[in-house]
Amino acid sequence: MINKNNSPRWKTLAVSVAAAVAAGTIGFAAVEAASPQKAAGASTPGKVPGLYAYPASMPSYTNLKFSTTLYSDPGAQAHIFWAHQFGMTNGKVGYVGTQTTRDKAGNNLWLFSVWGATDCEANPGANLNGNCVHSTDGQPGASARINYRWKTGVTYGMRLLKIAGRPGWWNASLIDGTNAKTVSIGNLQIGANATKVAPNVSWVEYFSWSNPAAVCSNQANSSARFGPMTGDGGTVKYSRTKLGEYCQDGDHVSIDAGGAALLAATPAGGATPKPAADPVVKPALKPALKPALKPALKPALNPSPTAMASSALTGTAAGSTTSPATKLSVKPSTKPSVTASAPTSTPTAQPTARPSRPVRPSRGDRWSERRRRPLRNWHGHRHGKWAPDEDLKW
Repeated sequence: MINKNNSPRWKTLAVSVAAAVAAGTIGFAAVEAASPQKAAGASTPGKVPGLYAYPASMPSYTNLKFSTTLYSDPGAQAHIFWAHQFGMTNGKVGYVGTQTTRDKAGNNLWLFSVWGATDCEANPGANLNGNCVHSTDGQPGASARINYRWKTGVTYGMRLLKIAGRPGWWNASLIDGTNAKTVSIGNLQIGANATKVAPNVSWVEYFSWSNPAAVCSNQANSSARFGPMTGDGGTVKYSRTKLGEYCQDGDHVSIDAGGAALLAATPAGGATPKPAADPVVKPALKPALKPALKPALKPALNPSPTAMASSALTGTAAGSTTSPATKLSVKPSTKPSVTASAPTSTPTAQPTARPSRPVRPSRGDRWSERRRRPLRNWHGHRHGKWAPDEDLKW
């Protein structure tokens, strides 16, 4: 089994970090120069993935929180480390994170390490296997550790907090997303002038790099999400990512809209669970409306007698396209009532009974022979129509 802490690569990393500290600057250039993927060991390195995410800014806080969500479990022999690197105001550098490494009970290793730390206090809690290592990756420093099993799909927070009343002492604690339980990883003495901490870079690394037999095809797949960092009421989003030298074809890195870094590696090919983006609250869908029945079309003007009679019997207007399922049930009557638009002209109805004759003026017998036959008056003669006697002009 490869021991990351005795790795020549990490010794080189510590030297690079020490150079950045001596220069008094912790920035993108210094962090990238200190990246383990760029450190050159004496032996021929293995070819393994490396994925990195950088914050948009590096503000200093007295209370800084990182978060990690793992979407796959590569197994204890995968030698993968998910960590968040930070810098102190006194120039010292450290990291906090978890590995695939497990104890006999199957609990994963969590670390809080700082190069140059001078003292360490382990968590004495039962079943946590809390302990201190008085070095950091083989270099001067200190590392506090516990064993705590993580589960895939759960977000775990890691908080760095300046301990009040104890100058130079800082605490790192683990926050379990399943039950909001907080577990202390341990305390480190970083220096009285280490008053604040700033985020530097977060990374996913395969620390079997020192094994010459390690190649992309025999490395496990992994998938993780690093959420935006928070500190003293502020939020720092990730803004850019970077890939290591090897296995880039199987690496997938991105920043989502919420500023989280999504890091997935598939060095052996195949599929691996994709990191989830920030949840988006979607508006509730409106309930589907019941399909409304289409109203019957207006009856056609001047429908034919056949269409009017049919519509009266079926309960639909003439010319309607309403389906049979929506037709009204109408009992036929002996005299169908037909509703149709009025014709353009109404003919004069003939009286059913002959009205009484007007009183004839006494003008002699010349009228007697014309009493019962229709005559042509001036109006009828003009239009070629015949009129009854009552229409005569006296």
